[in-house]
Amino acid sequence: KRGDPVPEDILHVAMREGLTFVCHNLEVMHPSIASLVRHVAAFFHAYTQVNLYFSPPGLDIATAPHQDAHSVFIVQIYGSKHWTVHAPTHGNLTFKALQRGKRGE
Repeated sequence: KRGDPVPEDILHVAMREGLTFVCHNLEVMHPSIASLVRHVAAFFHAYTQVNLYFSPPGLDIATAPHQDAHSVFIVQIYGSKHWTVHAPTHGNLTFKALQRGKRGE
């Protein structure tokens, strides 16, 4: 549940269960990533955040197909994944200033 403490073994549980571990706003928890986020935000003059998706090997779909209302820059750090990118399907989505997530928090 949002805001609850995260169990220390959550990553191991997710991998064992064949699930993707997702951590939004990683910059809040890691000073080096926070520094990177500040530099990227200053360069692009835009709100920036880092989300981490960690999936076990062999997982066909890490997250359900969806459309983001903001620009996305993906960095694949380890392993490989087949990405499918589609043209927008829902017309013009508006960007909310300082958007924190899918619900604007």
